[in-house]
Amino acid sequence: MAASVVDRGSKGVAVQMHAYIGSPSATPVDNSALRVKDGKRIEIANDSTGETLALQLDHVYQEATEADVVERSMRSLVAACVEGVNVSVLAVGSAKAQKSRVLFSPMLDQSLAVAIFQTLFDTLQNKIVALNNNTGGSVVKNSGISSARKNQTLSSATFSLCVSFAELFEESITDLLVPRDSRQDLFIEDDPALGKIVKNLTQSAPLTSIGSFRQLLDAGLSVRRSTNGQYGNLSEFTGAVLRISVKQTFSFLEAPTQELHSLFDIADLPATDRLTRSGTAVRLSEGPLLNKSLFALQDVVESLSRSTDEGPVHYQGSQLTTLLQDALGGNCLTFVLLCLSPGDMKGSTATLQLGKLLSRVCTFPVVNNDMLRGLRRRQFTMQKHPTVVTGDLVDYERRLHDLEGKLAQNGLERRMLREDKDALTAQLGELRVKYRELFDNELSLRTELLACEQDKLALSKAFVAFQLERDTQLQQLDSDKFEAETRLIKAEQLVVEIQQDDATKAEQIQDLCAKMNELVADKTRLGVELSMLQKAVKSAENSRDAEAKQNQQLSLELIVAVNQKQKFQSEMETLATQLRTRQSQLDEQQGECTKLRSDNEELRREATEFEAKLESIRKDLVRRELELERVELAAKKEKLETQQAGRDADNIRERTVKQLSDELEIQRSAFAADKRSLEVQLERVQHELVRENREKQLASAALKSKNEENEELVLALERARHDLQAQLETFRLKLALLHQSGNDTEAGTGIQALRELLASYQVREKELRDELDSTRNASWRLTRRLRESAEPQSGEEAHAVDEMERLRERLDAAEQQLAVEMQQRSEQALALAGLEAQNANLLREQKERQQHEQTVPTKDNDTGVREVHAELARQLEEVRRLTLQQTTHATQQISSNNADLSELETLRAAKTQLESRLASTKAHWMTLLEQVERRCAELLTKNVMLTEDNDNLRKHLTKIMKRTRPD
Repeated sequence: MAASVVDRGSKGVAVQMHAYIGSPSATPVDNSALRVKDGKRIEIANDSTGETLALQLDHVYQEATEADVVERSMRSLVAACVEGVNVSVLAVGSAKAQKSRVLFSPMLDQSLAVAIFQTLFDTLQNKIVALNNNTGGSVVKNSGISSARKNQTLSSATFSLCVSFAELFEESITDLLVPRDSRQDLFIEDDPALGKIVKNLTQSAPLTSIGSFRQLLDAGLSVRRSTNGQYGNLSEFTGAVLRISVKQTFSFLEAPTQELHSLFDIADLPATDRLTRSGTAVRLSEGPLLNKSLFALQDVVESLSRSTDEGPVHYQGSQLTTLLQDALGGNCLTFVLLCLSPGDMKGSTATLQLGKLLSRVCTFPVVNNDMLRGLRRRQFTMQKHPTVVTGDLVDYERRLHDLEGKLAQNGLERRMLREDKDALTAQLGELRVKYRELFDNELSLRTELLACEQDKLALSKAFVAFQLERDTQLQQLDSDKFEAETRLIKAEQLVVEIQQDDATKAEQIQDLCAKMNELVADKTRLGVELSMLQKAVKSAENSRDAEAKQNQQLSLELIVAVNQKQKFQSEMETLATQLRTRQSQLDEQQGECTKLRSDNEELRREATEFEAKLESIRKDLVRRELELERVELAAKKEKLETQQAGRDADNIRERTVKQLSDELEIQRSAFAADKRSLEVQLERVQHELVRENREKQLASAALKSKNEENEELVLALERARHDLQAQLETFRLKLALLHQSGNDTEAGTGIQALRELLASYQVREKELRDELDSTRNASWRLTRRLRESAEPQSGEEAHAVDEMERLRERLDAAEQQLAVEMQQRSEQALALAGLEAQNANLLREQKERQQHEQTVPTKDNDTGVREVHAELARQLEEVRRLTLQQTTHATQQISSNNADLSELETLRAAKTQLESRLASTKAHWMTLLEQVERRCAELLTKNVMLTEDNDNLRKHLTKIMKRTRPD
């Protein structure tokens, strides 16, 4: 039956390799491109660098849907799983490839995991329906039942699908199907029937629809790690395994019930980006556990891809490889899906390299029926209880117990760390819940505060409108009051004018009475005119009535009425003038006066009424002002109460939020500070240990070299002092020899001595220059090493300080000794200059004596020769007293042969020769003195330079002492 399911060879079944090319990323990392040839060969190339990598696969999907993937690749895997074979789908890719979206997010209609479950469910259902329809007959072919029971009669067949979902992160396993507070400790164990399983991992109830599977899948995906950590998104370092457990039960009429178990694993492996770097560098930079599963997977795949068996495969390198042991070279049919993305050269290269290794891995899938499970249980029992225990087995058992003890200790420590982590996570969850509640409370308070602000704004608007209305009313009342006062003043003025008119008219009446008698005569003649005047009076009365009606109004018509009255007054004056001329107008004028009095009374009555109305308006205005003030006080009170309530609520909310945020921040900062302090302390201790070892070595080597150099420097200075002393003695001896060579026989000896002296000075100058160069180099090396060891260690600090003090004292002594030697050389140069001055005096005296010999007689010449020889003897005595004997012998010869002229000529020739020798000796001495002065100047310059170097070194040592001195 197994042969019909998979085509196994002698080396197992090769892993199926497929690739899925997703859409390009919105932010490509580089300019790389993916090329597909013949639908089975994929090649990645970087256009900028020219780097390429190719891999031959079984098939390459380009922008495919889940139906294409299921139809081409997954249907055969589902068929194998239905027949009882374990199947694993491994998704490999970088972070940019988003392999989790390929597995668990919808491509077009549904995700790949949902499509696999749907196909598996439909296939199983069709198989069970076919078997149940064939009840009573023989077993259907390829049903997964062992050959021993194929001839039995099948009574019924059932199946069940259960799902578990686990996430692996930092060598810990997380159950994604249960709440955080109810999770148990998970660990991997070897089941005698099913292989590697996760103990205590939640397994769902048998699923009967695709909807329930979607709910479980969504619930598990929602709690996966997706936050950003210190080194990137945590999803890049996690792996997830979705396991679909298939159980098929076959009941027979005359045989025991048989079960067929198989597993369908969908594994989301960690991102392959870190494989481009070395494992040691990644572990040092990102921690030992973060990428342990990825590098352990790489090691397992490399071990399996080798052609020869070089040793056992270390599946226990990580939890992920242990769980996927059957998928990597065991009882499983493995399918690898390489997820690639254009524009990601490093991630795609790492994915293809891992895929190249996976293509060489072979697995050995078999049907997991009752016979296989029995054999596995028997093997497990025999391994657990061996019959014979040899010495090697005892050692192995002891080692195994030791390893188990270590493993248990590690598990205990991991469990404690996990418990601490769970406690911190629970505390963080509680804090998040409290923070969420505080946030909700703050949101509600903000909503209430917003409503209060809106009410406050509405009240403010109403208050502003009320104030505007009140101001308008006040302005209207002020304008009405002003108009009323204006009218009252005008009315009072009119009354005064009317009174004045009454007085004037009374006088006019008296005048008219006086003139009445004069007008009686003209009464008849003016009768016609009187009738006409009566008509005019009637019209005046009508106009006066209209004026009276207009005066009753409360507007500006009062002014018009006053103007009309003024017009009427002018007309009345005209009438009065006519009445003065006519007596007939007297009666009419009297009636007119009566009417005017009545009008005056009427106007006074109207003024009184207007004053009463004005008083009532004033009272109403005062009443309204009081009401307005009362309303304003009430509004201010409400406003103050609202503001006080809002401030109290804000203060309470702010205090509560601040207190909780401070507590949360304190705890968070405490955790972060503890973590950072531990990391910093660990790194500091490591760096300090390395630095202390290195500095100890450097300091010991530097101190050793400094001691050697100091000893060499002291020996060199001592040797130079002895050499200078010996040279001074040699110089003095050669000077003595030079003064002894005054006669003819020893002239060549003096010149040879000068040459030897000059050669010795040149040799000594070269040696001094070499010594100065070596001293400067030693000082430079000493300075550099002192700078390198500017920070001595605490244990060797006192010794280094003492060593530097001794070195400084030696340098000071060397400088003093060098100054003394330079002073001695200066004194020698002064002595040479004195000798040169004496030689010059001798030459000058000899010239003077020659001139004196030409003018003085022969006897005086003999005396002068004696005096010259005596002076020469005295001078040579003062120089070194080496030519005393020769000078005495020459004086005796001169005194014994005073009369011999030939001997005098001989003496003169000897004197001339001596003068020439003295001149040549003077030239040689001048040259020698110039060379000595030049060399002394150079030595003084070098001494100054060496002194400056020593001063700089002393200053540097002082700085080092100040810096190393404890505060």
